[in-house]
This record gives sequence, structure tokens and C-alpha cells, in this order.
Amino acid sequence: MIMFNSLIVKISGWLTGVALVFSFLDYYSIFRSFHLIFIFEVVLSVSFSLFLISFSFIIGRVASNFDEGISRSGKKIPAFIFILFLLFLGIWVLWEHFLYDGRRLLSFFVGVELVVVSIFIFYFWLCSFFKIGEK
Repeated sequence: MIMFNSLIVKISGWLTGVALVFSFLDYYSIFRSFHLIFIFEVVLSVSFSLFLISFSFIIGRVASNFDEGISRSGKKIPAFIFILFLLFLGIWVLWEHFLYDGRRLLSFFVGVELVVVSIFIFYFWLCSFFKIGEK
């Protein structure tokens, strides 16, 4: 079981932050070598994948209790807003990728992974929504 205090999650979490920041920047002007850019993109994409996989499983396990402390009226609106935010961020990063004619591989991976994780969390949110609706 992957916990938030494990070394893998901490390192991949920090590299995820770096990947999110650099997915909006033009890092081709920072690194002049194609090989450095490729290594940079691969390392950040793999760490972003590790972090999002572990994060989505943790969120998936607590999806049924995700809104309990936030929403007093019993509606599942705050989690849906969070899911829409992740989906919007993923689509925005993919749009940035296509604006640069597909040169930025990191933006593509970050955008696709954000969209996939938002769909994954939406599935767990939907399952918990219908489970609570049956009570």
C-alpha cells in the first residue's frame, strides 16, 4: 500500500510540481540540447504518472467520504467541482501542447494523465453518489 509519507510519493510529488510548472513554460529555449530535453520530459512524465496513480487510488478509496465534511446539504457538488477543475486543467495543458505544434511532449503527457485521472475519480465519485442515493 502506498502512503503519502513514503519516499516514492514525496519525490514523485515534488517532480509532479516541477512537471506542472514546466508544462506551461517554453523549456526548449532553456535547454539547447535535444537529448537533455528528451531526458527531462521522460523523467518528469514518469514521476507524474507515479504520483497520479498513487494519488488517484488514495482518492478512489476515500471517494465515498470526499464530500461528507464539505457539503452540509448532502449534495455532491464540491467533489464534482474538483473533478471539473482537473479535467479543465488537463484540457488546458493539452491545448498548450497543440499550440506549440506538438513539440512539447511533457505537456501532452501531463494533459492526458490529468484527463484520465479526472475520469477515474469521476467514476469513483459516481459510484459513491449512487451508493449514497440508495440509502
